[in-house]
Amino acid sequence: MRRLIILHQGALGDFLLTIPVLEGIYQCQPDLFMDFWSRREHVALIASRPWVHTASSCEGPELLPFFHDDLWPEAPLPPFFQDAHAMVVFGQARSRILAGRLSHRVPYPVNWIQSFPDAAEQPRAVSRFLREQFVALGWPVKEVSVHIEPSHEERAAARAFLSFHGWSPKQKPVLLHPGSGGRRKIWPLRNWWSLLHWLRSHHDGPILLSRGPADEALEGFATEAAGRLGILCLEDLPLNRLSAFLSECRFYMGNDSGVSHLAAATGIPCLIVFGPTNPSVWAPRGGHVHLFQTQWDPTDNLAWSPLASLEPLDPLLVRNLEKLLMHTANG
Repeated sequence: MRRLIILHQGALGDFLLTIPVLEGIYQCQPDLFMDFWSRREHVALIASRPWVHTASSCEGPELLPFFHDDLWPEAPLPPFFQDAHAMVVFGQARSRILAGRLSHRVPYPVNWIQSFPDAAEQPRAVSRFLREQFVALGWPVKEVSVHIEPSHEERAAARAFLSFHGWSPKQKPVLLHPGSGGRRKIWPLRNWWSLLHWLRSHHDGPILLSRGPADEALEGFATEAAGRLGILCLEDLPLNRLSAFLSECRFYMGNDSGVSHLAAATGIPCLIVFGPTNPSVWAPRGGHVHLFQTQWDPTDNLAWSPLASLEPLDPLLVRNLEKLLMHTANG
């Protein structure tokens, strides 16, 4: 067996976009196992993959000296980086500096992989962009898709939660995630509020609204949705538990966000709203992923009032929602 170190310090969506490429590498080289210097919660999502070995948290200070022009040549090397056959460092320009310096400190190859194309580069899907870089380095990569399967324990916990609130397994929820790590990517809350009212009249099962650590600005929105419309709010769930809720859902709707990539990876039908970002680059792939592209003023997208008149929903969006409800009527 050969040990490959994967150094990935990026956000959830960036991490999930690497997984099909890493799976494609493993299928060409099944003697590889991969140890991750990353966010442990991200790696836990793929812990069942045969090529995933261990994970060390990237959130400590161990690598900070390697970004200092004077300190890096003598900085202590983390023991995690010993006894490997190769290392791959994912990231943008700053990570390229890190990869170059680590290559002078370890006795094996260190390759830098740019996480996503720059704005000036030809737009193409991130997964394709990553695969092209590995192929250019001489790595064989099979084109594959990867399905994230939550554990039985996590799915049982999600089902128990829904049962506690009075819903049967046949009443599959709809899960909405109106937040995003980039606030400009949030579809205006006025539209989300109208959508909740629309779903209340067209869907007879639970409606779940998830809110993560980056979604502080949505606290008031979530509170009003729970109090006025009876929406169940899922607050700051660990990613493994959130993936279990997603796997129990009728369909998912969200902005361009890491949670939308997680929903797509679970394999459920997804409707993802794109505005300022390019779906040809950032959208998850798959026949179960549906896109709605529109535009909005990002300086005004968090303004809303539960007492204001409802915004009319775009007819194309309504048609997409009606199709999803019809096609998932029997679960």
